[in-house]
Amino acid sequence: MRKILYYTDNSLDETVLGKAVKDRLQGIADNSDLQILSVSQKPIDFGQNVCVGEKPACHVSMLEQIIAGLKAAQAQDFIFLTEHDCLYHESHYHTFPWNRHTFNYNSNFYRCTSRGYSDNSKTDKLLSMCSGWQPLMFNYFRVLLRELKASERLQYPNLEPGRNDASDVSVATYQSLMPCIDIRHGGCLTQQTNMNVTHQTVGHWGDCAKLRQEMGITGDQAGA
Repeated sequence: MRKILYYTDNSLDETVLGKAVKDRLQGIADNSDLQILSVSQKPIDFGQNVCVGEKPACHVSMLEQIIAGLKAAQAQDFIFLTEHDCLYHESHYHTFPWNRHTFNYNSNFYRCTSRGYSDNSKTDKLLSMCSGWQPLMFNYFRVLLRELKASERLQYPNLEPGRNDASDVSVATYQSLMPCIDIRHGGCLTQQTNMNVTHQTVGHWGDCAKLRQEMGITGDQAGA
């Protein structure tokens, strides 16, 4: 079974962006074989929901939510990690790699910033664009969480398997027909600086400033 593993801290629940992301995902699931598995800090009516309770805003919490979702999934499930502030094109979910030992990344994405679209020239691996089989993901992130807690660090620069990773991790990339959009806003857990703005308009999504306005982003804040 192919599953969308959507994780959220519920901070965008009542925003235009948060609602738009869930509406798009629900439409994609309704027109495919995909099932939605959501992990939240407050109960939500969105697919099969796992509520983990309130947690601090940090990478440890995000990993704990991902692992909670993976525990609720099955060993035969192919998982797409899916974040609450990314707009996914349906073609992102068309991949179905058969290699059970490889993490897969969609490298066709842009970050929508207040200055324009930033491409993937800095990295072609984002956690929000990662997919793989449940046992592979569960084992990797469980070890990563244990290491992160042992280091007593709440934040970690590279959570993505295969990104600056010294371990023997197999990764592959693919490109969806149309790009996915990572909306940058003031509530982003990972704040990135010096992003290279390369476009003002991209296929399917159009003008960056207009998209941010449609998504209720005022400056760098997600609005209701």
